Amino acid sequence: MICLFDANFLLILFDPKARVPKDKQTGQPIDRAQERVEYLVQTLTKERTKIILAAPALAEFMLLAADSWPEYLAIIKRKSAFEIAGFDESEAVALVEFSAKIGKARAKQGGIETWAKLK
Repeated sequence: MICLFDANFLLILFDPKARVPKDKQTGQPIDRAQERVEYLVQTLTKERTKIILAAPALAEFMLLAADSWPEYLAIIKRKSAFEIAGFDESEAVALVEFSAKIGKARAKQGGIETWAKLK
């Protein structure tokens, strides 16, 4: 079995302050979201299910993780359940380094007017 997750999944997994989705019935943030995601990862790992992280989602997560992204990437790479797919890891790292180097203001000067275009 294979499961595909996005940047929000990684944010909730690694950042206890991450904004979590709201429960559709109550309208309140989902209770214990990080614990639930951690449990899901543990369960999928035990079942030997591959957790696919699309490289663009990984890059988005690393951009949001700021200076902590190298540590998070090391954790992801150590866990056998995770697999990075799509454009490769080196391209995701290059995007993060490019974004950090030029910053938002310089990105706009370079013709990248919106966050979506940079992504």
